[in-house]
Amino acid sequence: MAFLGRFSPDKWLKNAIAIAKETPWRLDIGKKANLQSSKVFEQEIAPYIAGQQIQYLGKINYAGKTELLGNAAIAVFPIA
Repeated sequence: MAFLGRFSPDKWLKNAIAIAKETPWRLDIGKKANLQSSKVFEQEIAPYIAGQQIQYLGKINYAGKTELLGNAAIAVFPIA
């Protein structure tokens, strides 16, 4: 599974994580920069990064985005 986007409350990243937790799939998370990224990361992502199921890739460039989405079996975009 893959999530790519800004880390802002309207992108509902916490829901993508919850969806992944209900499956045996790994969720790879790539980010685009924005001002709310740090707060959202600390509250919604960092507590769930344990083990191998939730993987935070950090800010990725165009080639990384292409690889992330191109190799994903499922893309998750639960926006508000």
